Amino acid sequence: MTTTFFLIRHAAHDNVGSYLA
Repeated sequence: MTTTFFLIRHAAHDNVGSYLA
């Protein structure tokens, strides 16, 4: 797993969380 992939996945999850919130 690359760091970039991890950062992108984390950012996407945070974006979805903000949208639902």
